[in-house]
Amino acid sequence: MGRLIDHILPTTLKLRLFVAFIVLILLPFSLLMLHHFSNVESVLQRTFSEQSMEQMQKINQSFDEMINDAYRTSVLLNQDSLVRRVLQKPDQFNEIERVSLIEERFRAINNSLFLTTPQVFYTIVDLKGHVYSSYMPAEPFSSQTQLQQSPRFQEALKGILPYTLAIEPNYVHAEVSRSSDVLSIHVALLDGSYKPYAVARISIDYYQWYQNLTHAYPSEHIYAIVQPDGIIQSSTTNPVQAISFEQLDAFGTAQGHYESDGSIINYSFMPSMGWYLVKQVPTDIVFAEVKHLKRSFFITFFLFTAAFIGMTFLIASAVTRPLKRFQESMSQVAQSQLKIHLPEEQYRGEVLQLATSFNQMVSDIQKLVKQLNQEERMKEAVHFRMLHSQTNPHFLLNTLNTIKWIAMNDHNQRIVDICLALGRLLEAGLNSESELIHLKDEIELVNAFIQIQCFRYNKQYEINWEYDEMVSFALVPKLSLQPLVDNAIIHGFAGKSTGIIQIRITADDKFLDVAVLDNGIGPEASKKHSSKTSKHSGIGLNNLRERLHLLFKDQASLEMTSTNEGTLVYFRMPLLISEPYE
Repeated sequence: MGRLIDHILPTTLKLRLFVAFIVLILLPFSLLMLHHFSNVESVLQRTFSEQSMEQMQKINQSFDEMINDAYRTSVLLNQDSLVRRVLQKPDQFNEIERVSLIEERFRAINNSLFLTTPQVFYTIVDLKGHVYSSYMPAEPFSSQTQLQQSPRFQEALKGILPYTLAIEPNYVHAEVSRSSDVLSIHVALLDGSYKPYAVARISIDYYQWYQNLTHAYPSEHIYAIVQPDGIIQSSTTNPVQAISFEQLDAFGTAQGHYESDGSIINYSFMPSMGWYLVKQVPTDIVFAEVKHLKRSFFITFFLFTAAFIGMTFLIASAVTRPLKRFQESMSQVAQSQLKIHLPEEQYRGEVLQLATSFNQMVSDIQKLVKQLNQEERMKEAVHFRMLHSQTNPHFLLNTLNTIKWIAMNDHNQRIVDICLALGRLLEAGLNSESELIHLKDEIELVNAFIQIQCFRYNKQYEINWEYDEMVSFALVPKLSLQPLVDNAIIHGFAGKSTGIIQIRITADDKFLDVAVLDNGIGPEASKKHSSKTSKHSGIGLNNLRERLHLLFKDQASLEMTSTNEGTLVYFRMPLLISEPYE
C-alpha cells in the first residue's frame, strides 16, 4: 500500500505542495461549499413551502368567508320584511314593482357582503311560480319554470337540503359569466309558522373568484383545485401536472408538499367542499436566486483558486529553488573535490542559514579530509619504519637466545637471568598487535627491566609495589611504567649507588591512578646533570604523554612534581578491567 502511494504521489517537492493544496484545502473547501448550498436549497424549499401554505390558507379562508357570506345572504333574504311581503302577497304589487323591489334588495345585499368577491347570482321562486333573478339568464324563464320542477327545489321545500352546496351547470348568460359551473345553495324561505313561501338559490361564480384571487400571484405559480371528478386550474397557458384526488388523499394529511418532475407541489385540503387546493411551482423558479448565487460564487471561487494556484507555484518555487540548488551542489561536492561554495548574499532568512551551514559543513569536511590524509601518510610512514625496525629486534632476540644457551652450558646463571629479562622486553616490543596489556604483565616487564639495570650499573635499585589485586587485570598502555622507572634510574639516581622507587596504583569507579615516587636528587638537579650527560632527556615522558592522549584523549593526564624525597610522576587514565577467560 505504501509503495502504491509512493508511485501515485509526485516525486518533486513543488508538485507535492501543489497536490497538498488541492487535496487538503481546495477539495475540502469545495465539498463544504456544496454541502452548504445543498442545505440552503433544503431550507429555501422548506421556507418556500411554508410561505405557499400561508398563501393557500388565505385562499381557503377567503373561500370559506365567501361560502359563509352566501349563507348569511339566505338569512338576510329570509329576514327581510319587504322581500317576504312581495313573495307572500305578490297580488298587492304589479309585476314591475315586484321585480324592482326584489332586485333592489339583491343589489343592497350584494354590495354590503360581496364587495371584494366575484359576482353572486340570486334566484328566488315563490310558490306561485314567480321568478326573480339578479342576473341575465342564459335561457328565459317560463311561467312554469323548470326551477319548481327541479329535484333540489323540491328537496329545499321539504327541508331535505338545509345549507348544502352543490356544483351545477352555469345558467348565467355568457356576457355575465363564462364559467362552466357555479356553486349553488338552495334554501327555503320560511314564514313565522316555519312554512315555506319561496325557495332562494344563491350561486357563486367560484371559478371567477378563483381566477381573480390567483391572478395576483406570479404566472409561474400555477394553482389548481382538485376535485374527485377532475382538476380546475387557474391558468390555461401553463398546465398543472396530472394530479389525482386519490393521490393527494393517500397522503393522509390536510396539507403538505412534495417534489415531482422538477416542480414543488404544495397541497391544502378545503374542508367546506372536500377538495384540495394545489400550488405548483417549477424548482428552477424557486432556486433561481440560489443558482445565480451559486454561479457567482463558483466563478469567483475558481478565479481565486486560479490565483491561489499561481501563488502556490510561486511560493513552492521560492522554497524549492534554493533546495534544488542545494541538491545540485551536494551532488557536485564529490565530483568537484569539495570545492563548492554557495553565494550567501543571494539568500535571506532560513535559506541564508541553510546556505551558511552548508558552506561551513563543506569547509569542515575539507579540513577533516586534509587531516585524515595527513594522518594516513603518517600511519604509512610509521608502518614503514616499524617494518624496517623489526629486523634488528628479531636478530637481537635470536642472538640473545644463543647467548643464553652458551651461558647455560657454562653454568653462568647471571647471564641467563639477564638474557631472560631482556628477552621479555624484546618480545613485548615485537608484539605490535595490542597497545593495552594487563597491569600484572606490565609489572613483570618492569621487574625484568630493573633486573637488567641493576646488573648494568652494578647498583642496587629497589621497587616497592602498592596495589590491590582487583586491578591486576586492569588494562594499561604497554611499557607505560618502564619509561618512568628508566627516567628515575637515569635522572633521579644520577651519582647514587642505591635507590628506592615506590609505585602506588589505586582505582575508583572510573579511573586508574598510577604514582611513581623515587628518592633521587629531584627534577632541578636532574636537569643540570642531564644537560651535561644526555641529549635526549624527557623523551620517555613526552612519548608516554602522547600515547595517553592518543588512546584516551582528554580523559588521561600525566604530571611530574618535585617532593621532599625526590620526584613524583603521576598519571591518570580510565579504568578498564579485562579479566581473561578461565
